[in-house]
Amino acid sequence: MSDEPIALAKPKPERILWIDIAKGLAMFLVCFGHEGVDKQVEGWIYSFHMPLFFMLSGMTFSFNKETRIWPYLLKKIKSLLIPYFLLNIMVYPICLWGMAVGRDPVVPFWSPIVGIFLSQKRSGYPIPSNTTWFIATLFLADVLFFLIWKLVQHDLGILIVTPLLTALIYTTYSLEHPGGGIWHWESAFTAIEFYMVGYLFLKYFPYIKRWANDVLIELLVVIFGFGIGYLFFDYNSRVSLIADSYGNLFFFYACALLHSAAFLALVMLICQSAPVRKIFSFANYIGKNTMPYIAFQVPVMRMLKFYIPFFGAPTQLGRFLMCLLFYFAFMPFAGLITKILPGRKKK
Repeated sequence: MSDEPIALAKPKPERILWIDIAKGLAMFLVCFGHEGVDKQVEGWIYSFHMPLFFMLSGMTFSFNKETRIWPYLLKKIKSLLIPYFLLNIMVYPICLWGMAVGRDPVVPFWSPIVGIFLSQKRSGYPIPSNTTWFIATLFLADVLFFLIWKLVQHDLGILIVTPLLTALIYTTYSLEHPGGGIWHWESAFTAIEFYMVGYLFLKYFPYIKRWANDVLIELLVVIFGFGIGYLFFDYNSRVSLIADSYGNLFFFYACALLHSAAFLALVMLICQSAPVRKIFSFANYIGKNTMPYIAFQVPVMRMLKFYIPFFGAPTQLGRFLMCLLFYFAFMPFAGLITKILPGRKKK
């Protein structure tokens, strides 16, 4: 890696180091959030880990140069929807294994195939990798935000229209039927809020760095972001984007935004030092290959718990070590899978 200081965001298709490291570190939170046994820790992770990923996804929209809906739609089908289907097909044998060993309820072989198209467990059709709901919902949020961006064509207007649209969905449907729609389409209207924040943040990142390019300021963001954000988390009920369950909406958004800001500021501090960046090179690699992690994390760790009793025991240490083992051992497989996914080859 380069020893140069952290680079400002520029409108060209180059990877930004701190974004990839943030994705890589956040992926461990996703793994541990699904498998941890401490409900307080699990609830804390759930309070911001998915908003953070939607925010990081929105940052990439700052590089978008496509202005026509159909080419943009085709690009997202190639980079999100086709990988979504392919990854679930790859995970499908593990789904069959779960039924064969009695780990999962036995269903007709075609039932998980239908589940892939519906991406909604409540439909009655299981999906080989339920965590891939994020990819399907991201596709909806991505296209939805593009339509807002295309129609409004002004950042201030986007900042006004996007929350109004989300509020409309909340009042007419979403919160009355939590997690009930195909592809979790209701969750996409929450996702676009964080997608929008990510887009605006990276677009104006050079201006932000003019007054915030200071280690002390970044440390204060980390301390106060996590500290005050935790207070909002502690007063709220458990949240889940997949279930469209947010508790108190003000507490949910405040916690998610503050924790995400603190997390990103912490990653930026890491990226200030070349030796520290080298230590976290694993996170940089995983951040470039998150999609296979999204699909395989839960199915593979179910197998680990089945065959290794220590991992299956309800102990926080055992689950943490299992997540750590999967997190690092899956790295070469994630890289190989990413190479064969269409639209996922990175510059």
